Amino acid sequence: MDSLIGTVRQYKRNGQTIEQMLKDLCEWIPEDKIRAVWAEYEQLPLQIRKLDQSATLQDAHLKNNRWYDGPQEDDHYWPALKQALIQKGWKSETIEQLDYASTKIVSFLEAPGGKSISTRGLVVGYVQSGKTANYSAVIAKAADAGYRLFIVLSGLTDQLRNQTQRRLAQEITELNDYNRTNWFTLTNAGADFVTPAGSASTLLPNPNLRLLAVVKKNAAILRRLRNWLRNGLKEVRSSCPVLIIDDEADQASVNASSSKEKRTAINRLIPVSYTHLTLPTILRV
Repeated sequence: MDSLIGTVRQYKRNGQTIEQMLKDLCEWIPEDKIRAVWAEYEQLPLQIRKLDQSATLQDAHLKNNRWYDGPQEDDHYWPALKQALIQKGWKSETIEQLDYASTKIVSFLEAPGGKSISTRGLVVGYVQSGKTANYSAVIAKAADAGYRLFIVLSGLTDQLRNQTQRRLAQEITELNDYNRTNWFTLTNAGADFVTPAGSASTLLPNPNLRLLAVVKKNAAILRRLRNWLRNGLKEVRSSCPVLIIDDEADQASVNASSSKEKRTAINRLIPVSYTHLTLPTILRV
């Protein structure tokens, strides 16, 4: 039964339907058993969404999008982050709350294997309430689930961007040897985005590679990132699920133009307008 649930989980993460699973497996597994396990699995993500964390608004098309049932034993990035938080002295109750909250957020993303992803979300938290820790956990769990490119829009200054980069390095990309060999950082603590040696067509197709870019809300930087992505082959871009996190979404991201007919440069360039990314999820915090 556990192995069949695991198979259902993989079909869900690939954006596939029960009809596709029946077509593939009915020759070896009775149809009623497949349907029963599929129905049982769908209750797991439903319970996650009911976790008593906060009120939630959701798009109608996401109500039946039940694909994420929480961290698994063979995950890598969330368990490494959880262990790091324990070593830092975080209380078990705090880690449990972070686990619940981040799992619920990931459950509202779309399955990374879908043919098309276009999701928008907003997470609201108090100042100094653990916002960065929350989206670190979301990134870790989304990476375990199959998302591959992560873009964090972080502040307007080098100081804020560098601080976020260091934090994500500590909690995501440099936790241990396994993670370090599976993350490619497009930015670092001392440098914002510059066109990397590897092309988008070279880096994006690798299903075992995760990419992270932490960029300022600066028009020139965003243009470079946009152009690098545009230069990748269309079929490559369309097969790489992307999670974009707009940190401090109330600063610079909104259109503050005094004219209704115009948009500010940053608002026009932020990845929400990247029509060439066919698998983007935008999460604003």
